[in-house]
Amino acid sequence: MATAFFLCGDALPVFLQERNIFMRETAHNTYRRSSGLPGFLFYFLMNSATFWAGRSVVTFISGFKSFFIFHDLCCVLIDI
Repeated sequence: MATAFFLCGDALPVFLQERNIFMRETAHNTYRRSSGLPGFLFYFLMNSATFWAGRSVVTFISGFKSFFIFHDLCCVLIDI
């Protein structure tokens, strides 16, 4: 029982600090809408960077592959 109390008591100052903000927001039906945009922007940028990096690697490898196929084909044709 003491462990549960100390674990919950650790977050108590944060809840007490946010209580006034929560009461004001619920009383006037105004919630923090602006906090969603920076979070979504970070998520969107990280997704874009991940796809961009993956696409760059695939493009590099496919370009390298076609270069070697062309190089091998030229070597075979020159040897004939």
